[in-house]
Amino acid sequence: DVARCVEKGLVLGADTVVSLKGKILGKPSSQKSAEKMLAALSGHWHEVCTGMVLIAMPGKKESTAVCKTRVKMRKFSKAEILYWSQRNHDKAGCYAAQQKGNPFIDTWQGDFDNIVGLPMKCVKHLIRKSK
Repeated sequence: DVARCVEKGLVLGADTVVSLKGKILGKPSSQKSAEKMLAALSGHWHEVCTGMVLIAMPGKKESTAVCKTRVKMRKFSKAEILYWSQRNHDKAGCYAAQQKGNPFIDTWQGDFDNIVGLPMKCVKHLIRKSK
């Protein structure tokens, strides 16, 4: 528990998941699962959700939020699926939108920061709530 180590200040915890049709897509466990994941996402809408908790110390006042962004993946050829599945095994959903030229996303609805990292609008909201 990180908050136990902090006497004064803010502690933020966050985790992000990618989901398609209600099913959470983690990091692919193999080359084959990476190919299946990218093929399933190809040309379809999915969600990127980041859950956050901010603990204000002292007092341990907790504030929570979930940031959701809808993302439409662009349509991939079989060759592109094979290429990208070999490179993004360490990413939930098997893609990284911050890669040069963003070869993955066609369009999105919501906070783009949520797709590539920490959704700062949500973080700022939590900070305001914690005061």
